[in-house]
Amino acid sequence: MKDFLRILKYAKPYYAYAILNIVFNILTVLFSLVSLTMVIPFLGLLFGTISVENTKPEVFSLTPEFLDLRPFQWFNYDRDVKNKFSIDLKYTALYDLKKINTIEDLILSFRSDDKRKKARKILKENKFQIVFKKTKENDKYINLYKNSLQRSGGSINNDEINALEKFLSISNSKFENSAQIEVLELYIDGSPNIHGFQLLLTGKDKVYSLTQCVSDKGRELNGNVALTLNALIFSKQKYSFFDFNGANSPLRADDKHSYSADIVSYFELSIS
Repeated sequence: MKDFLRILKYAKPYYAYAILNIVFNILTVLFSLVSLTMVIPFLGLLFGTISVENTKPEVFSLTPEFLDLRPFQWFNYDRDVKNKFSIDLKYTALYDLKKINTIEDLILSFRSDDKRKKARKILKENKFQIVFKKTKENDKYINLYKNSLQRSGGSINNDEINALEKFLSISNSKFENSAQIEVLELYIDGSPNIHGFQLLLTGKDKVYSLTQCVSDKGRELNGNVALTLNALIFSKQKYSFFDFNGANSPLRADDKHSYSADIVSYFELSIS
């Protein structure tokens, strides 16, 4: 015992590290238990101990490059069950940024009787100031989003509001991969009040437009066109494509294709 106590004297400078080691070992055990409980439902689906009928319906989209849908078509292929994937053909509007070199090239690619005239007017009048996110109160974004939904006759979805709040909370954060959330803000005539914003997700070679909202005044002055124009200009600096992220209703599709965005198809899958 004396020999053991003598050895412990040499460990005295490392007591703090020993305590931290114990604490982190306990945390490792706790987090491992939590991870296992989260995996249990997936294991239940795999081995048939949990019925898919008792799970919440899931909807997700595949990238346009994903063309082989047989794994989803063959799910429960030889079983007489309702739990099979539904596959819907969807469309998005994709702008090829490689085809332009200057802002003038960009504007000339817009539809001449619509977006081209508005873009030229925006640049001439110089009423708008477009900046990267500086607003710290996310409530201002949420109010703009709700106002845009109500103006278009849409219904406010709490899940979408929560998703928007999460995206805003991680905007301007630096990640190890190429993914990044960027927010462009719209101001009018130097006013401190935000009149619109555009939420962008950047990838390795592509930028995705997640949502765009403007105030009533911003809408009257074509603030939506100003935001899209600046989003395209920003994207051209580092990326090859700008994805308008869906063009599946007549009015929205026409609006997005008026920027000379190409039609690209993709698949949306759901299972319940």
